[in-house]
Amino acid sequence: MSRLLIAMILLFVSTPVRGDGGVEAYVAETLKKYQSAHEDLVRNGYACMATGLLSQPPHNGDDGRIIPSLQLTCERADFTTYVSSNKTTATFQSVGGQAPFTRPHTRWAWETFNGKRVKVKPSPQGPATEMPRTRYTKRNNPFPSLVIKHDPFVDWLWPSAMNFTFLPRKTISQLRSELQFVSARELGSGQTEAVLRTQQKQTIHQFKIVFSKAHNDMPIDVQITVPESNLPLASEILVRGRYEWKLQKGLWLPRRIEFAYTSFAGREVVFHEGDYYLAWKLGKEIPKHCFDFDAPDPIEPLATLFQLNYQDYSGKRVRETVESEWELPSELQAFAEPTQQE
Repeated sequence: MSRLLIAMILLFVSTPVRGDGGVEAYVAETLKKYQSAHEDLVRNGYACMATGLLSQPPHNGDDGRIIPSLQLTCERADFTTYVSSNKTTATFQSVGGQAPFTRPHTRWAWETFNGKRVKVKPSPQGPATEMPRTRYTKRNNPFPSLVIKHDPFVDWLWPSAMNFTFLPRKTISQLRSELQFVSARELGSGQTEAVLRTQQKQTIHQFKIVFSKAHNDMPIDVQITVPESNLPLASEILVRGRYEWKLQKGLWLPRRIEFAYTSFAGREVVFHEGDYYLAWKLGKEIPKHCFDFDAPDPIEPLATLFQLNYQDYSGKRVRETVESEWELPSELQAFAEPTQQE
């Protein structure tokens, strides 16, 4: 995968810009419109399939890997299903004393939320476990999540969340109430750049967002830094997201999301990258059983909806879960590396 996105992060300089009241009003109205679009989407129901590549940065002598990744999200009202899948290799022990062998391996895991109840299934062979949502969110939850929680609208607010397994911490409405306008300017070609901040105790997060009139004022670029904090290494925090949009059934929806961000291994700064293409189903396009909390395997109806060759391997041997049920978008296939042994 190209390091262009990281290079753009490193070249980013936070330069104050000034804007008049008209531009500030435009930014406020745009954020409100974005929130309204997301609420309509959830009210009517949507399913989103994101397929792409995730980078696993070098660490402790490991060279790092680029991993094909799939994320499915199905949401309506207070019902949400998250599905994660990735492609790697697995080592199997042969019978009769023969040497072990490796084969391509596709992992699946899912979690479903319905009001105050949660069902989790961290592996294809293990049983699903149901629990109260309050237990799931406790730190001592015995079922640590392996499922990335991809919310294709909320994640632009913090692009690195495309690679996070915890539930979204803030809604668009909550973040809107916390964002403080700093400045804005017109960039030309119908684009407006806005600088906003949030402050929690002694830490300030600065958001630099570019909105595009050509895409119904949707955000096409988000940069996040921490200009002020008493936390160690806070100045090294960098997050970048770039977005492409498409018009589908009268709605502007993300078509592609690229993101990069820093994290820390001790005092070492490491970079993560991701590049996803998104496919959508809206409203009545989604069968009712996709929203069934009691379904034994919620992946099956979503796989049918997006024409994935998925099979339920519950209770079967690990060796049987080596099928390739999905493919990368053609735009990314050239960047995928051969999977490495686990």
